[in-house]
Amino acid sequence: MAVAHAPEPPLGPGYAARLTHRGSLFHTAASLSRLGVRAVLAGSAEGIVLTDRLASRLNLPGNDPATCDLRRDTGWTSAALRDAGITAPHSIRTPRLADALAWAADTAATDYIVQHPDPAHSQRPHRCTTAEDIRSAWDALQPSAGQPLVLREHFNAPHYRLHTLTRPRSDGTPAHTITAIWSETHTDDHYLHRADLLRRHGLLARALTLYTRRALTALGVHFGPAHVTLAFVPGRGPVLLALRTDPDPDHDFAAQALYQATGHHPAHDTAQLLATGQYSRPLTPRHIHACKVALRPRHDATLEPDLLDSLTRLPTVATTTELHAHTPLQAGQTAGWLLLLAHDALAIHEDHQTIRDLEHTGLYRDAA
Repeated sequence: MAVAHAPEPPLGPGYAARLTHRGSLFHTAASLSRLGVRAVLAGSAEGIVLTDRLASRLNLPGNDPATCDLRRDTGWTSAALRDAGITAPHSIRTPRLADALAWAADTAATDYIVQHPDPAHSQRPHRCTTAEDIRSAWDALQPSAGQPLVLREHFNAPHYRLHTLTRPRSDGTPAHTITAIWSETHTDDHYLHRADLLRRHGLLARALTLYTRRALTALGVHFGPAHVTLAFVPGRGPVLLALRTDPDPDHDFAAQALYQATGHHPAHDTAQLLATGQYSRPLTPRHIHACKVALRPRHDATLEPDLLDSLTRLPTVATTTELHAHTPLQAGQTAGWLLLLAHDALAIHEDHQTIRDLEHTGLYRDAA
């Protein structure tokens, strides 16, 4: 669904029509109804609120608009989970730095995160260990005095991202299916550095799955794809850090390749759900091991053409984001992504090591 007054690109393959929402829920819903639309899904974080309201207006499967803010605000998400008796980060959501500092002084935590409440916000979280760190992060993240921020405990623990698909049972209760579990590695400044696809078997996967199902139900997720970020904290188990019901920005570039390899794709899965009322797990995937790798230069640079060509020709590299030699890159920013697929985990490991070696031996040329 295009933004009002934005330039309209040609329709892509598989699209029957384009509608522009111009502020009237009534008119947009009526237009969708005339087209025979059977589901409304968010294409971006900006569309989540409208998606929930349209689905409700059209009496289509969807997430409860009344609880939308619980899913879009990490402060309220944590509070809702705690109210439901589900483990969640200790946190405070407030526009006042003084309140945040007082809360930090009264907690047992020694490591904190200051972040915008919206998990889709472009500003990165700041890690803090002192009151001065919190003050500095607050100044950097708060554009105006009335903007609430979230201060929460930081977990030095493994992180996981779970992709899910929800459908309503015959009695109206939600049935949540875990379609993928990724183990994530982050840099010290909270950029995703690497993600490895895990098998959905074993005690860890079971613990993550059971927790996620309870959390999604408590947060009003009733239909469609979602993805959650969890920490697995010793002595506490899984803890939800973020929930999003829009497409995963770190997954989109690899969606088609992963679909061919694993049989899972959020859009395809949802289409199957609409057509059959069920989600059927794919047969044994052709590729068992998958790894997403981020490229991040430590200085302003461009990509060296010959080494870039060598990198993209590695045996396990199945797809990449757009990577062009001579394109200016910023220090510390993610320059692109690669998806590695293989039957053998050793092949993934070897190519990953080669990628990191190339990063340190000339892949990033000093910018002119």
